[in-house]
Amino acid sequence: MDGSEKKDKARERARAWRLANPERFLESVRRCKEANPQKYKELQRNHYLRNIEARKEQSKKWRTDNPERNTQLTKAWVEKNPQRRREIANNWRKNNPEKVNAIYAHRRAAKLRAVPSWANHFFIQEIYDLARRRTKATGIKWHVDHIVPLQSNLVCGLHVEHNLQVIPSRDNQKKNNI
Repeated sequence: MDGSEKKDKARERARAWRLANPERFLESVRRCKEANPQKYKELQRNHYLRNIEARKEQSKKWRTDNPERNTQLTKAWVEKNPQRRREIANNWRKNNPEKVNAIYAHRRAAKLRAVPSWANHFFIQEIYDLARRRTKATGIKWHVDHIVPLQSNLVCGLHVEHNLQVIPSRDNQKKNNI
């Protein structure tokens, strides 16, 4: 019997013992974690790095199989970590300028297509001016928002004075309609 066969037999015996004694196994793991927290953390990290692709696939499959739960957990995390979410979004924007530019170019083009000939440009400019003045007066950033969005799967609005409102930026950003 060579070394690899001995290792395989030892692994199999250990696996059988773990399955036969789950409480004792978990207790020994807990004691080991308490006695060597740094070593355990390093083992976890190494295991994660060795299996990162498999973990990504596993996570992707879970998100696909559990869309409602995934949405629920994501919303809870976002509410709990607003600062971290902003950091992540800012980092993404910084690292993906071409995608950001494409998104905003697409929106500008949609906005141009959504302006009918009868739109009152004076009133539209007044609404944007009101947002600037409110931002300056209150110190809170205000946005001009389209009540009926310019781009949507359900309905697309027009860029006209009757479809615009001035709201705080945090309320506009909550809508996630770039």
